[in-house]
Amino acid sequence: MPTVVDEFTEALHRAGVPYEREGDIVTVRGHDVYLSGLTSLPEGTTFSNGGYVDLRGLTSLPEGTTFSN
Repeated sequence: MPTVVDEFTEALHRAGVPYEREGDIVTVRGHDVYLSGLTSLPEGTTFSNGGYVDLRGLTSLPEGTTFSN
């Protein structure tokens, strides 16, 4: 059964968003990131993409989510 991290990285792959994964930690790269259809993120996700991040489908950010864009 896929984990939340597996589902998230699959969504990134489908959207053509580059990322790095180390275990359960995901770092999102690239530039503008449009993920408005997502309703959840895994804990510990880092957005280091240098541009816009569209997460309008989320109602909250999980613990450990960071932005350095």
